[in-house]
Amino acid sequence: MNMKHVLMALAFIVASGLQAATTNTFPLTGNVGVGTTTPAAALDVTNGYLRALDGSNTAPASGKGIELVTTGSQGYIQGYDRTGSAFLPLNFYASVFNFGIGNVGIGTSSPQRLLDLSTSGKLGFGDNVGVDGSQGIYWHSGSDYGLYKTAGSWASPNYQQLKLSFLTGIVIDGGSAYGKSGTILQPSGGYVGIGTTSPTTALTVNGTTTSTAFSGDGSALTSLNGSNISSGTVAAARLGSGSSITTKFLRGDSTWQTSAFTFDVHGNIYSPNTAFSSTLTTGANNFAIGAGSLGYNTTGYINFAFGDQSLNYNTTGFMNVAMGLDCLYSNTTGFENIAMGSASLYSNTTGCLNVAIGGALDSNTAGFENVAIGYGALAANTTGTNNSAFGGTNPLRNNTTGNFNAAFGEQALATNTTGSYNVAIGYQADVASGNLTNATAIGRNATAGASNTVILGGGGSYAVQAGINTSVPRADLDVVGTGAIVFPSGTNAERPATPVAGMMRFNTTATKMEYYNGTVWVQF
Repeated sequence: MNMKHVLMALAFIVASGLQAATTNTFPLTGNVGVGTTTPAAALDVTNGYLRALDGSNTAPASGKGIELVTTGSQGYIQGYDRTGSAFLPLNFYASVFNFGIGNVGIGTSSPQRLLDLSTSGKLGFGDNVGVDGSQGIYWHSGSDYGLYKTAGSWASPNYQQLKLSFLTGIVIDGGSAYGKSGTILQPSGGYVGIGTTSPTTALTVNGTTTSTAFSGDGSALTSLNGSNISSGTVAAARLGSGSSITTKFLRGDSTWQTSAFTFDVHGNIYSPNTAFSSTLTTGANNFAIGAGSLGYNTTGYINFAFGDQSLNYNTTGFMNVAMGLDCLYSNTTGFENIAMGSASLYSNTTGCLNVAIGGALDSNTAGFENVAIGYGALAANTTGTNNSAFGGTNPLRNNTTGNFNAAFGEQALATNTTGSYNVAIGYQADVASGNLTNATAIGRNATAGASNTVILGGGGSYAVQAGINTSVPRADLDVVGTGAIVFPSGTNAERPATPVAGMMRFNTTATKMEYYNGTVWVQF
């Protein structure tokens, strides 16, 4: 090569370098290779990086293209139309698209999570919900942990659904601290199913439910019958409807029926044929069934009246129990009485703490703490107190004002009227007059004729034999044992004023036993 050719080559290289300092152009056809002599693409970079360095970058004035640029601490890959000043869709195709480190942001330059859609971002799965597939978010290669659309054809009426599946459990917590806290299901209607995939009502539960309370009047409940209950039977009336006063009940045949009772706001329960509600002011927790029962009650409370006219005139009396026609009929202010049986405690007005069973104590007015069981027991008692009469008919039937008497057996103490502290045990055991005190009669027809006496047996055909330490006495008094009997003792001056033949005593003056022979005392 001669010098001329060398100079020409150098001139060409210098001219090319000068041109490269401004703009490099390449033919419209062919490939450019960097690091390779056999480029296979328009730009083929082998064994190296393709890098856009930060600098005084000047954007192109026109045209569309994919632009790589760095500005400050940010790098950009963007599809942009410089002529139309608009971004272009940028498509990536790969079997795996892997971001090595850091977070990915869409709509934000400072992503806070691995994928951050910014404050206004939305995640979409195309624009055709009817496509058959299970698009969604998954935490496992299978479908047991994910939020996805169920597969199948998109056709009415059974369109596909959104399924949330997480085998280890799902927690829905809407909180409770704020005005709209809580969890809302089906706000626009529709059905919710538990244990079923085909609910037919607002809430369909296939299984057993547990609740601490039920709110609502239940007026639209249906199908409550015995076959739907796991055990037992359904009563004719089960659930009430109404406001503060429940007036209807749901029957076992799923029909509503007006209740035979009224339940008021004070906790009172009463049947419609009572006059109870017309006089009631503040009385509470009373129960009245029967015409006129508790008819005049005003402030009395916790009374139980069952039967026509029971506790009819009660006004302020409390905690009384009356069961039977006319029981405690006249009671006004008496309290804590129990009357069972027709007309028991009929005349009672202010008496308290009495118990009368079987048409007993019907004349009592103010007497208190009496117990009478049996027809006619303490029938005439008016103000007598602390008397007890049990058994058969008419025990203590004529007692009026006597106190602390006890009669056990039919017609026992029937003669007593005003006497007190008397006891009669046995059929027709009695006292001889109505005003004795501290007299006791034990045995059939036994009669105490004087105060401060104890009578065993009724005499004559009702006479008895008494035994001590024996179950079969051999005499009127049979004492079995090796001990002794202590006789009455005293001086000559202390002998009985009116002796009776057969009396025996120990004379302490003569220190001898003596007996009365009908005329004189004989010592031995």
